[in-house]
Order: sequence, then C-alpha cells, then structure tokens
Amino acid sequence: MNELQETQPTVAVTYEAMSNSDLAENLVNVQAFIAKQRAAFEELMAPFLQDESNLKSEVLSRITQDNAKKLAYTDHDIRTKVYTKRQKRIDVLRRLEGLVTENELKKALYLKETPPEWVANMTHLKKLASDYGGDIAEIIALGTPEVVERTELIVVPREATKLESSHEQLDGEND
Repeated sequence: MNELQETQPTVAVTYEAMSNSDLAENLVNVQAFIAKQRAAFEELMAPFLQDESNLKSEVLSRITQDNAKKLAYTDHDIRTKVYTKRQKRIDVLRRLEGLVTENELKKALYLKETPPEWVANMTHLKKLASDYGGDIAEIIALGTPEVVERTELIVVPREATKLESSHEQLDGEND
C-alpha cells in the first residue's frame, strides 16, 4: 500500500445511511485531505513549473529575435500566438468630423452619455476606410493602431496538431 492510500480518509459507501454529522465530518475530512495533497503536489511541482516558465521565455525570446512565428522542431509544433487589441485614439479619429457625413460618422464615432465618453465602433470605422480610402483611411489607421497585448508560446505534439487540422477540415465540411 503506498503512502497516498494509507493516508486517505475513509468514506462510507452508502451515504444515505449516514447521519448528518457523519456526512459533514466525512466531507470535511475529504476536503482537508484534498487540500493537503494539492499543497504537497504544488510544492513538488514548483521547481518544474519555474523551469518551464524560464524555458518558454527563452524559446519565445529566440523566436522573437529571429522575427519568426515558429521554432523548427520535429516532434512538436512550437509557435507564437499574438494577442492584439485596437487602440482607439479619439483625438485622431475626431479629425473625421467634416470629412464624412454626420450620419455616417455618428455610427462610427459617438459620445456616450453615461458615463460621458467617446465610443469608436471598429466595424463602422473599417467600412468608412474601405468606402472612402485615401485621407479618411489614413486617419482611421492612425487613430486605431494595433497594439500587442501579449505573446504566448504554444507547444503542441505534432500528432495533436494533425488531429486538430483534420477536425477543423471536418468541421468546415459540415458547415
């Protein structure tokens, strides 16, 4: 019998026959056991998690230095995933006033009353940029720069990658 089995609290098989206090006692004992084992496991894993974090940082740094998206490795697909967000610079976007009709502009850029703040709607801004191009598209591009929020390293075994792509293909066929 291993240490884990020796220290496990005993839980009655038929809960219906147990009194409320026995049920509560068993619940508390099981929760205490789980918390103790979880803490021991986390303590055991801490150095490995730190190593993983350091290794991921180094791999991500090398991929970034090479201006790449992937790291060449045969057994795993190691790639970056970049999370971006459009920054909305209202001061720049307000330059659109007078350049497009008020009706078009109020869909793309408007003042919300409570709390008072400007709102930029990217769907309508993109439509304006597409419809008018030129100076208007340039103002919109300057007023909505794409900002990298974070970059994540994704490590997936090649077999899993193949399975994901085959599922994606099947999903696409079922649409």
